[in-house]
Amino acid sequence: MMTPSGDCLVVLGTKVLRDGRPSRRLRERLDLALRLHGTAAIAPIIVTGAAVTREVPEGESGRRYLMSAGVPDDDIIAETRARTTPDNALYTAEIAQRLGLSHPIIVTSRSHRRRSEEIFRHYFDTVAMATPKLTPVSLLRDIPAHLFEWRLRARRRRGPDPRLERRPAS
Repeated sequence: MMTPSGDCLVVLGTKVLRDGRPSRRLRERLDLALRLHGTAAIAPIIVTGAAVTREVPEGESGRRYLMSAGVPDDDIIAETRARTTPDNALYTAEIAQRLGLSHPIIVTSRSHRRRSEEIFRHYFDTVAMATPKLTPVSLLRDIPAHLFEWRLRARRRRGPDPRLERRPAS
């Protein structure tokens, strides 16, 4: 695996289990961040995500996981306000500006890569992307997201749907 270059890692949050542990998808992202942190000594690791579906915020769940894997607390920043990918980018940009960082490596799933990169480029001139290794399980899990993305792009090419236009009241 070629190591992308950047001055910080940004792990985009996703589902947290009932007990506050990261879901499989979040663990895959965190494990990739661990490898990048270890091989390229990239710090800090910014883990983003609010408590969207559970009481424990995604950012906090990720911070705990990284600490249990041996990453020093000083190398981890848990951003716990972001509820959407645009929020992730905005709050990460605020943290990056405060710390003088400008070249994030965004760690997310393959199905989320293109959209995330597009959004983060509004805040950063240089954005590198890193996605966990493709496995049969992740491929099956990402199929619905890819289908949704393809449908969305097809709609954009065709223009607005005339059935959805507002009609004047009679």
